[in-house]
Amino acid sequence: MIKFFRHIRRSLINQNQMGKYFKYAIGEILLDDIGILIAQQINNWNEDYNRRQTELNLLSEMNDNLSADVQDLEFNIKSETANLKSNKIILYQLENRMPFHDSLKPHYGKLPRATTFTKNLSAYTNLRNLGVSLISNDSLRRRITNLYEAQYNYIDKINERTTR
Repeated sequence: MIKFFRHIRRSLINQNQMGKYFKYAIGEILLDDIGILIAQQINNWNEDYNRRQTELNLLSEMNDNLSADVQDLEFNIKSETANLKSNKIILYQLENRMPFHDSLKPHYGKLPRATTFTKNLSAYTNLRNLGVSLISNDSLRRRITNLYEAQYNYIDKINERTTR
């Protein structure tokens, strides 16, 4: 293809047809510009596609992290409920000055127990490193940021108070 255009250019110059040569040159420049614009548009589409894929992968990972967090919180609630029940049984025994019985051993064993919430932050850490603006939905981005920056910090403060 390049040989073909080169041949046309040479023949127009050799025939001393400068007007036609300039028209040809302008046409070739326009074709080059159009080709560059098309290549840029394809590159932009590709970058947008890659960005969306990264967003979807991060949101999927975050969904997995949050599911694990919910399971951990449900386990903690179940454990703390059992601990509270044991504490009430021991408190009743102590307040009523009842004698110790072997059936109370499991309840006394639960006295020093406390659960701790273990957050899964890998997806959110990746998101922060890539830029939170990667999330295209404004409302979702605000909710994610609020969860990890405000609500999880609140849970951390509660954990600190209960483990003292």
